[in-house]
Amino acid sequence: MPHHSHRAKPQVTISTSSFGAVHALGNTQLKVYHKLLSHPGMRYQDLGPDYYERQRDIRRQIAHHVGKLGDLGFEVTLCRTPGPEPDGTGQTQVA
Repeated sequence: MPHHSHRAKPQVTISTSSFGAVHALGNTQLKVYHKLLSHPGMRYQDLGPDYYERQRDIRRQIAHHVGKLGDLGFEVTLCRTPGPEPDGTGQTQVA
């Protein structure tokens, strides 16, 4: 009688972090679809692979400078001026 060893089958699990990334990507896609379908004349423009990193860097610079001015005793109020977006694309309404 041949001897068969019983090996446990490997289990495939999806980590919660990868599920969160998939969920975030799907959510972003839905937002783009909604914006494009809600504005028939709007054209899709890819913002680039580093878009979120650039936005994070801009927010970090703003927070740094506001903090420095606060340290000098200034109260800072910011409002965005009309015109090109700070990422330099010049686009004000893209999906």
